[in-house]
Amino acid sequence: MDNNIKEILSNFKTFVLVKVDSDLNNIYQSHFSYVLGDFSLFNFKNYTSFNDLINSIYRSAPICEGVGYYEYINQIKESIYFCLKNGNESSFIIPLRKDGEDKTHYFLMNLSSKDEAVYAFFTYFDQNAKLYNFEDFSSGTFKDELTGLFNYRTLVNHINENNRDGYLILFDLNGFKKINDNNGHEIGDVVLKEIANFLISTSSMQEVYYRRSGDEFMILIFEIDISYVFFLINLIERFIESIPQKIHKDIACSAAYGILELKKDNEFGYVVSSKLTDLAMYQAKNSHKLYHYISHQDALNIIKMGNLDERIKEIANKIGR
Repeated sequence: MDNNIKEILSNFKTFVLVKVDSDLNNIYQSHFSYVLGDFSLFNFKNYTSFNDLINSIYRSAPICEGVGYYEYINQIKESIYFCLKNGNESSFIIPLRKDGEDKTHYFLMNLSSKDEAVYAFFTYFDQNAKLYNFEDFSSGTFKDELTGLFNYRTLVNHINENNRDGYLILFDLNGFKKINDNNGHEIGDVVLKEIANFLISTSSMQEVYYRRSGDEFMILIFEIDISYVFFLINLIERFIESIPQKIHKDIACSAAYGILELKKDNEFGYVVSSKLTDLAMYQAKNSHKLYHYISHQDALNIIKMGNLDERIKEIANKIGR
């Protein structure tokens, strides 16, 4: 490629990548036919197909975590497919990260089709540009501002798109209102931040943490034994009970936990799952236990009985909620 063209593309951070001649059976594997420019201009390897590009997406980028990594990949693949099949146009953010770098590079991929070919136009977002900071934008979209945990919106996405075995856990603090009333909301916020920081510091590939609202936190755990869930709850509880020693000895901190087993292809959407964890947590509080566990079969039986809202309201009234 002419050096002058390279310089122009580098200055504007924009390039047109590919024309893909393909049929519906091998569109992802078919080789790119370059019209102008390539990823090597930005010191990335020279991708030769959509599969190369998709498989290199940085899975920990906020936009992938927000909707779910596998869901985001499926959305991109479906858009490419329907773009060729129906002549649709679509756009996606493609987050890539170079080996050995901490910075994520974002490319806007615009898809269009003509004459049984797909055209992909890529624009590189300069991370140093003052007018654009995608990391901050996406974090604000998917994360809770106070705690830095994933927010309610993200929890809804992850629950509704989940098709793996796992567990959903809800916990809140016992007597948190007293902390706010007696010591002020600033102390209450410190407590919430302490919990969030601990959850973030202990997080692994097995679990995802969320702040649902107020002092309510949720955990989504995939494909792991129930014994790990019990271990994790006890670990979190020990930390919560130690918080007064760190910030204010006049307060008392403890929590109650509701656990719901999730099965592949179950019929629990977010609303039902959330209500069942509410029920489990309230039952833990009512029986003065650390946690209450609802298995998948128990959950199906509870749903068949009906009146789930009334049952939750009844037990919530018992514990003064």
